[in-house]
Amino acid sequence: MIAGNSSSRRKVRTISLSILLQIRVAPLKAFLAEHQVIPQTFYPIVRARLTKINGNPTEGQQDESLNRELNLTWQDTRPAHNPLVAGHWPPKPGEVSMEEGLAKRLNVKLGDSVTFMGDTQAFSAKVTSLRQVDWESLRPNFFFIFSFRGAGRATTKLVDQFSLGEWQTAC
Repeated sequence: MIAGNSSSRRKVRTISLSILLQIRVAPLKAFLAEHQVIPQTFYPIVRARLTKINGNPTEGQQDESLNRELNLTWQDTRPAHNPLVAGHWPPKPGEVSMEEGLAKRLNVKLGDSVTFMGDTQAFSAKVTSLRQVDWESLRPNFFFIFSFRGAGRATTKLVDQFSLGEWQTAC
């Protein structure tokens, strides 16, 4: 899916590519390069539901984030727009960095365990850092960032965002 932040087809400044299948990355990068557009970073995404905190089921809790699947990612480099407020970076295998607002709402602390269900597989990690996330930045943001491929073996998709000066008719 491609979306822009302007109603004019002539002056779209920010383009978001969401839920892009991994096999389509190379052709897309070639297309963008042909049109002098340089994407920022393709973030891998796994969709999973947070099902347990410290082994206790999350069912019955009222927070809206527990009633849906969340987009999880993994990366070695902390996004510059996600300052670390507690803990250490990067997460090691079996560890995860969590968005501080969600951690406060769910009463999750450093060292706590979170368990997810992605596709049909459960996977757990220890929360070892908290990040501040600016949800209004129009950048790809995540509640949870794992170490490389720490988000289980669920189906992986990619997302990216980039800016354009003038809208290109070929796009």
